[in-house]
Amino acid sequence: MGNNKTGNLTDKQVEYAQTIHSAGADLLTLINEILDLSKVEAGKIDIYPENVSLTEWVETIEHKFRHVATDKGLAFNITVADDLPFLLYTDVQRVKQILNNLLSNAFKFTRQGEVNLDIRKANVPELRRSGLQWDDASEPPNFFAISVIDTGIGIQSEKQQVIF
Repeated sequence: MGNNKTGNLTDKQVEYAQTIHSAGADLLTLINEILDLSKVEAGKIDIYPENVSLTEWVETIEHKFRHVATDKGLAFNITVADDLPFLLYTDVQRVKQILNNLLSNAFKFTRQGEVNLDIRKANVPELRRSGLQWDDASEPPNFFAISVIDTGIGIQSEKQQVIF
C-alpha cells in the first residue's frame, strides 16, 4: 500500500500505510529482542554497529512520533547539534529500540506541554560517568548523547537507577 501502485490512495493514506509498515517492522524487532532477553540478562547481547545517516534517522523518528504529538496536542521538538557528523557509527537497532521506548513513554505520560528530543556530542563529564576510560592526554572518544525531556509526570528518583 505504501507504494500506491494503483494510484488510488491520497498522500495522507500513503503516509499512514508507511507508518503502519514501519511500526510493524519495529514490533517484529521488539519481539526478537524479547526473545533475546536472556542474552541481555547474561550480558551476552551482540552489538552490530554500522554507519547510519543522521538526517534519515531523525526523519524516521519525526515521522513516527509527530502524529502522536499532534493527536495529544503536544509540542514535539527535535534538536540536532550542528557539530554532529552526517554519519553516525552505532548499532542503530539498539539505539532505535531505546529511543522508541523513551519517546513512547514520554508521550504516554505527558498530558500537556511538550516532548523534546536532543541529539548532540557527549561531553567529557558524561563520558566519565558512563564508565568510559581513556588516556587523559588524548582526545576523549567521539560519542553522541541523546536526551528525551518532557513535561509529563516523570520517573520517581528511586526507580531511575533500576531503569537506567
